Amino acid sequence: MATPAAYEVRASGFITTRLRLPRLVLDGQWAGEVFDQELRAFLAEGAALVERLIQRETPEGATAQLRGTAFAEMRGDPVRTIVAEWPAAYAEVALRGRRPGKGPPPGALDAWVRRVLGVSGEKAVRAVAFLVGRKIARRGTPGDPFLHRVQVQAEGRLQRMLDSAASRIARRLEGR
Repeated sequence: MATPAAYEVRASGFITTRLRLPRLVLDGQWAGEVFDQELRAFLAEGAALVERLIQRETPEGATAQLRGTAFAEMRGDPVRTIVAEWPAAYAEVALRGRRPGKGPPPGALDAWVRRVLGVSGEKAVRAVAFLVGRKIARRGTPGDPFLHRVQVQAEGRLQRMLDSAASRIARRLEGR
């Protein structure tokens, strides 16, 4: 007999959603294979869903780099976790904001100044980027709670997907 398994969806340590699989009675190797097949399929589908939601909700910014670096994958042995991550160095700043006291590194705002403010000419871009950076250092920036939006959108859908996987497992085991 198997105990209820906990499955997690984590996004770079910012949010964690725990899903519960209903208690299932498993007997023998065949039942274990059915269980593994269905849950791996759930995790693969869940990772794809989370990645789509993250791609849609992550702020585009000036270069769309943050959105472009987000990914979701299955992890663990046995696999029980979907992890979403952003290799981009400024992912945490985009999510949580920046407190006053420190500005962005030189050159970090150049693309934003060009794209958002429409400034052209290298000297003008650097000058405006310096002024924007100084203001950020003085006042900070608010974060964008995009992961909260992903969590709200994903939680119910993931639980329904997991419940559906449990139903498929039960039907397959009854139909042996």
